[in-house]
Amino acid sequence: MSLVPSLGTLAKLTITAFSDETYQTPLSPAFTAVINPSSYRNGFNIDYVTRKEIGGKSESPSFKRIGKEDLSFELILDGTGVIPMPTQYEGWNVDQLLAQLKATVYNYEGEIHQPYFVQITWGTNLSFNGRLSNMSVDYKMFSPAGVTLRASVSLAFTQYKSIDLAQAEGNDQSPDMTHIITIMPGDTLPRLCEKIYGKSEYYLQVARLNNLSNFRNLKAGSQLFFPPLK
Repeated sequence: MSLVPSLGTLAKLTITAFSDETYQTPLSPAFTAVINPSSYRNGFNIDYVTRKEIGGKSESPSFKRIGKEDLSFELILDGTGVIPMPTQYEGWNVDQLLAQLKATVYNYEGEIHQPYFVQITWGTNLSFNGRLSNMSVDYKMFSPAGVTLRASVSLAFTQYKSIDLAQAEGNDQSPDMTHIITIMPGDTLPRLCEKIYGKSEYYLQVARLNNLSNFRNLKAGSQLFFPPLK
């Protein structure tokens, strides 16, 4: 019997496109990483307003708001055959993988007149809603015929929230305020009601207001509306 603990199935980083800013209806298929990133970087920003007092000589920054987060990482697209492809990409080459990635995060979409909104998830730790801010490709390896066998893609994303969500999150954490909450892995409706209202018993009412058929299975990255207490 092996004494090595089971780590379970390898979770792959995925990037899912959405045509609207509420991230409610995913477009398929999502892009799945061939090789998971070796690391990723989260940036957190605070916005300040610089004010100069009357008669004062120095300027002092005053807090304005919590700024947008950013996320960056690098993906390796491998077409050498050494790395097994995800099932949906069997037989694909690097150029096809790159085209699928660009279609998900970069290409201009005529129906919405802009690139897609995207949600990046990886296991239970990473769930990020945003939009592509920068993408660069380094071509690394080639066949004798000049076909790309490996490419490194650097991706940077800026957090994106709908106006309604940004306004709701900017309100004080009070039960008489409206809240729109992005579900994180491990969240439960009773626990969220306890956090917002001080009582978990409101979870059935919140489930009905959000048309949840199964409140026990909340999808990470989705958003729920929590109305104010009357």
